[in-house]
Amino acid sequence: TGVTQIKDGLFQNNVAVPNAGSMASGGGLWAQTAVVISGTQFIGNRSEGKGWSNTGGGGLYANNSAVLTNTQFVSNTANYGNGGGAYIINRATVVGGRFQGNNADAVQSVSERQGGGLYVSPGPTLITGTLVTRNRAWAGSGAAIALRPPKTTIRTTSDEGGRELRSSDQPPAPAHLSCWKWII
Repeated sequence: TGVTQIKDGLFQNNVAVPNAGSMASGGGLWAQTAVVISGTQFIGNRSEGKGWSNTGGGGLYANNSAVLTNTQFVSNTANYGNGGGAYIINRATVVGGRFQGNNADAVQSVSERQGGGLYVSPGPTLITGTLVTRNRAWAGSGAAIALRPPKTTIRTTSDEGGRELRSSDQPPAPAHLSCWKWII
């Protein structure tokens, strides 16, 4: 029930693969407790979900909320899962940092392959001052970010064209951002 804290770390070129009957998530890091991460890089990690539900997080899988400050997610992949860069369950706070070139890929089913950069479900989410660029989701829903929280706030966060991704009454085109229940 504690909090895991990581500062100025590097998780690079790691792979999470399933064992007999188990699912694989968190190619770089799988955290069971709440996690606070700052100044850390997740680069080129991969999770191999193999079709299990609720798998993913090529770079990070946080099973009980996350606070990410100035953390980089670059070129991570969730094969057969959500959140190419990161998959966060419950509450998420993202301040600064970037999600660049991450993928939520699938060969078969596309129902769960969302949030190329970031996938958060089901807690409140705050994202501010974060660069989100060139991420891809096989399902086409939330290529940059897919959020399923009860409350979402996005401030001064931009995509690859420098356009701000922000909350509104109507979500933007699903190729970039997919959210449910918005606030400004």
